[in-house]
Amino acid sequence: MKYTNRYPDINSRELIDGISIFENVPQEYIFTSNGAAEAIYRISACIKPKEALITAPSFSEYEQSIKLYDGEINYYYLKEANNFKVLDDITNYINERINLVFICNPNNPTGQLTEKNILEKILLKLKENKAFLVV
Repeated sequence: MKYTNRYPDINSRELIDGISIFENVPQEYIFTSNGAAEAIYRISACIKPKEALITAPSFSEYEQSIKLYDGEINYYYLKEANNFKVLDDITNYINERINLVFICNPNNPTGQLTEKNILEKILLKLKENKAFLVV
């Protein structure tokens, strides 16, 4: 009970310092949150997506955070026939209007991982439009 009157550092300086050193990245590239939901909403607040792509099914907070900023949502439907995996045809769903793609990896609720080469293809497509990929 010795420390019950103390709160953790709300800016997470010690954690950010440690991550920066361990990963060898500048501190300004790192942000912390109180979980995935807060991070998702903060990202949407910064980007304010006009049009976004998410997989379905997926973690519901992606959809809710986009709607909060009046963004239009496009869905890439995961199919049972493909074992609910994201395939490289997802790039066909990315057009010049999409400025944000959320990929839950591993996916919630399916548990499937999106392969690195597919994430790289998505990233290259989004780079053309100066859009964002959040994994």
